[in-house]
Amino acid sequence: MIARILSIVLMCSVAAGAFGQTTSKPPKARAGAKSSGKAGKAQGKTPKNLARKALKLVIENAEFEDMTFEDFVEWLGRETKANVVVRWKIVEKEGVERDAPIYLKQKNITVRKLLPLVFRQVTEDLDGVELAARTDGNILLISTRKNLNAKMVVRTYAVRDLLMHIPNFESQRSQIDGRGAGPVAGRRGAGGAGDPYAKLDARTRKLIAVITGAIEPGSWQINGGRGTIGYFRGRLVIRNSLEVHQRIAGALGDRPKGG
Repeated sequence: MIARILSIVLMCSVAAGAFGQTTSKPPKARAGAKSSGKAGKAQGKTPKNLARKALKLVIENAEFEDMTFEDFVEWLGRETKANVVVRWKIVEKEGVERDAPIYLKQKNITVRKLLPLVFRQVTEDLDGVELAARTDGNILLISTRKNLNAKMVVRTYAVRDLLMHIPNFESQRSQIDGRGAGPVAGRRGAGGAGDPYAKLDARTRKLIAVITGAIEPGSWQINGGRGTIGYFRGRLVIRNSLEVHQRIAGALGDRPKGG
């Protein structure tokens, strides 16, 4: 009798051990499932500056026949992988239609050069309406030029190494529309008691003067606008529109730090 009880207990123990091993095994990883830990974080990293890279993308065969503006925006997002955002309420208020037709045939053209062609087609019958695009991280933002330039943005640029050689900003072109820089404007109070940059060294003052004189001169506070520019520990601290930041970043080799 005792032997029979012992055999039953032993069988239950073995069965319990077997069930314990089965339930303790981790489930197999499924395709597409999120991973945890360092490996998962590495796989989940989002690429940076996709919008800037998108502007440099070369389209080998840009052929659009009776494509609507809205379809073009969707195509642009698929081709560039950037987050293309159109401020539809603003552009539609100005008369730009989503179903405005686009007819284009271009070979080996960058997105930067393609956009102005598209914008001109969808606004050709609208007097005074001008579309533009601006980059902000992974976002390629499309709206009216007036709207995009209304918001003031603060960014910093590391320029300590550039002070040994002042970039030629006059030769820069707008990242989107190809407009040349305006004439160099004189700074009010330069070198005098009212000069806000009087305490800076000569090279830093020259760099600031070149920027405020060559890139949208009228936008800077020193020339009567709203934009400001300062220098702190090897960095320019600039507050201005996205268009101005885009042109400065292009001239400085796409080196904005912070924001």
